[in-house]
Amino acid sequence: MTSHDQKTVQEPTAAEYVLGTLHGDERVRFEQRLASDMGLQAEVTAWEERLNPMLDTVDPVQPPPAVWQQIQQRIEPEEEKPGLWNSLAFWRNLGMVAATLVLGLGLTIFGMQSDPELERVLMVTNNQAQVEWVVGNSGSDNMLQVKAIAPPNLPEGKVCQLWMETMDGTLRPVGVMPHTGIRTMPAPANLNQSKSFKISIESEHDLPTSKPTGQFVFEGKLIQI
Repeated sequence: MTSHDQKTVQEPTAAEYVLGTLHGDERVRFEQRLASDMGLQAEVTAWEERLNPMLDTVDPVQPPPAVWQQIQQRIEPEEEKPGLWNSLAFWRNLGMVAATLVLGLGLTIFGMQSDPELERVLMVTNNQAQVEWVVGNSGSDNMLQVKAIAPPNLPEGKVCQLWMETMDGTLRPVGVMPHTGIRTMPAPANLNQSKSFKISIESEHDLPTSKPTGQFVFEGKLIQI
């Protein structure tokens, strides 16, 4: 990590401001400082320049039909309540949150273990760009650390199952996503052979299973920090 990186991490609110996750009085105070603090201005600019190119690493995922229906209910009538899809901040935050985790800031914010030091990370978000889990790998082994941040509320008997997709398209089960704390999971194959990771909703009584039976709600890749 360069000296500039270390300085940036010491001021996490600069990154949070770029993400759009700084709210209320804290954001007001930050913008007051930003107006006259040239060092802080440079720090915000540095985060923007570093995060923007990493938006291309976020794979698009087609939301389930139920998600579209919920969004439609929220944005109607449009005159009274601006829709989520019309919010530029929403789309900016969605990509920026993922990019921040790639840079390692998210590991500090969300309290991921740093021993052994994580080298690759994957952030699992929902359709509202809220972080549900953080997945990390030290790079020296085939183990995954999965930390629960804000898991979704599922019907009784339902769980979120993590899958690893290999380069040839084969899906292999990794483990059930934890509801709290950190869970260590062995990868079913060499992590260098992984194409992506997916999450499906499964019936707890049907596990273990070698094939997904429910719909996929997330797809992403481990990205080098």
